[in-house]
Amino acid sequence: MLGPSGTGKSSFLRAGLLPRLRRDDRDFVLLHILRPQYNAITGDTGLARAIHTTRSRLGLTAPGLGEIKQACMGGEVARVAHWLLEVQQAASDQLLTEAGEVPLPTLVLPLDQAEELFTSDAGVRRRCSWI
Repeated sequence: MLGPSGTGKSSFLRAGLLPRLRRDDRDFVLLHILRPQYNAITGDTGLARAIHTTRSRLGLTAPGLGEIKQACMGGEVARVAHWLLEVQQAASDQLLTEAGEVPLPTLVLPLDQAEELFTSDAGVRRRCSWI
């Protein structure tokens, strides 16, 4: 969504779009909202935290946040992809269906305030070559 500051984009995302997608749990599994701020990968609202929070919500206790941060910053794409696949599988396992009855839900990474990725004070950690 694009629009001027203060027009309700974040509110629409949080109160409108995401709850609707969350209800469609056969088709979608939402990762925790990512907000880039000054550190889009390892910050308090960055990618690693989004992965960790989502995994915790689904009962996946390992790996810890530190290990996820290290893998994200180290470009360990295969490890991160495996953890995201586990998220999809855990979300699918919570559905009332027979195993393999429906395809794995699509991962959705909500990104709020994406323009923060492009500000001059965003810092070097906003960049990640494999995303």
